[in-house]
Amino acid sequence: MRASVTYLIIRGSAAFAAGCAFTLNLVYQAQVAGLGPLQLVIVGTTLEVVCLVAQVPTGVLADLRSRRQSVVAGYLLFGTGVLIEGTVPRFGAILAANAVLGVGWTFVDGALDAWVVDEVDPAHLNRLLVRGAQLGQAATVAGIGASVWLAGFGLNVPLVVGAAVWLVLGVVLAAAMPERGFRPRTRQAWQGSLRSMRDQAGRAAATARRSRPMRFMLAAVLLTAFASEGVDRLGQVHFVQTWSTPAYWFGLMAVAAMAGAAALTELVRRLTDLTDPARTVRALAVLQTAGAVATAAFALTGAFWVAVLAWAGAGMARSAAEPARAAWLARQTEPTSRATVYSLVAQADSAGELMGGPPVGVLAQRVSIGAALAASAAVLVLAVPFLAAAGRRLPVAGPLRDDLGAVETAAEAERTAGDAAADEAAERVGADGDPIPGSRSRASAGLAAGPGERLDRDLGGARRDETADERGAGGPVHDLHLDGRRAPFVGEQARPAARPDGQRPGE
Repeated sequence: MRASVTYLIIRGSAAFAAGCAFTLNLVYQAQVAGLGPLQLVIVGTTLEVVCLVAQVPTGVLADLRSRRQSVVAGYLLFGTGVLIEGTVPRFGAILAANAVLGVGWTFVDGALDAWVVDEVDPAHLNRLLVRGAQLGQAATVAGIGASVWLAGFGLNVPLVVGAAVWLVLGVVLAAAMPERGFRPRTRQAWQGSLRSMRDQAGRAAATARRSRPMRFMLAAVLLTAFASEGVDRLGQVHFVQTWSTPAYWFGLMAVAAMAGAAALTELVRRLTDLTDPARTVRALAVLQTAGAVATAAFALTGAFWVAVLAWAGAGMARSAAEPARAAWLARQTEPTSRATVYSLVAQADSAGELMGGPPVGVLAQRVSIGAALAASAAVLVLAVPFLAAAGRRLPVAGPLRDDLGAVETAAEAERTAGDAAADEAAERVGADGDPIPGSRSRASAGLAAGPGERLDRDLGGARRDETADERGAGGPVHDLHLDGRRAPFVGEQARPAARPDGQRPGE
């Protein structure tokens, strides 16, 4: 089978399976398995921890053995985990299932990107990636529709069907997936890479320590992630418990949210000069405030339509903030350590989710889900002063030093600022929104992105911070997050989303 055809099959099948399995899995966990709010959050935390621990070891195996074998094993494990969750509705079984599918995700994450770069002619790669992203978006919508229809036969049926698609995909790939361009790395090369990564991490940490704006931004990211974990895991359940929302509503809200997120992100792009760090931070503060207000309204209202609009607004604000934050980081970091600084931000995101989930779950269990959501809104507000401080303490504009030590004048820096930010965005994200592997190894790519961001992408979907040009589809579109969330609307779960939801597995 041709590599390009194989890649399109993977993107379409994986996105359909994610849409089918994860649109209603939180409702399944609450209504069929009987999980309480704290248990729902613990499932998400378990998934986060497993992905964080397994990310580098599975990357080493992919680079030393085979990217093809890694992808095949990942889809088989992913399907197995989802199948266990859909057939054994018990808390312990769901925990184990999420551990299995988390390991499966780490096998696929990065290895698929590296495989397609090795196998496809560079002249045709960008076109293929765009087609794959478009196919993934269409397949996600089809999967959402299938999930709503299949839920009429039982809330576990979409999970079982999605798992079956992944398992069949794994078997087909084992028989037909080509691998001609892969050259295994030696253990000696890996040892050198690990030393380089340690040195790079040290330089990035030093950059963050020297930069007050960067420290404020990291604090804001930590607080936002702290609040988001409970909101993501408990949003669907709040709809069901408060308004007895039927399954088809979640499908409608998910599709509508994809369009809304795209529109708001495009509006922010048009109204904000993302090459100006001060203006970018102000936009981030406005979006953060809007998200906090919307989350509070969702927690406190008794009107269904107000809740729908508030939940949509909260998710859309967070969605639109992702590319703006990426643009700000591009202007505040040295080129030689930029990727590792992105990793620090992603790790702050993951740490916030791990720390925030259990306390919010306990509050929801002992008081109410509404109280937990209101507390999350308050934490979101706490991040606003840090964003404002990051804007006030931006360094005075001056010469910029390039990678070779040459110094640009302030005027030259101003003229090239937009190009630098665009180049950095292109360096981090491919045409379909996935990180471009380039010369980095599978595991080092995982370190640079971090599970908190990289899990915001589904196995066949796009990352949350994709731009219109990167997709070729008119604007950023939220694919289904891997952790079972319909981003940004139908109750996001623990992100492993950029980050497969990029697209943080289902929990």
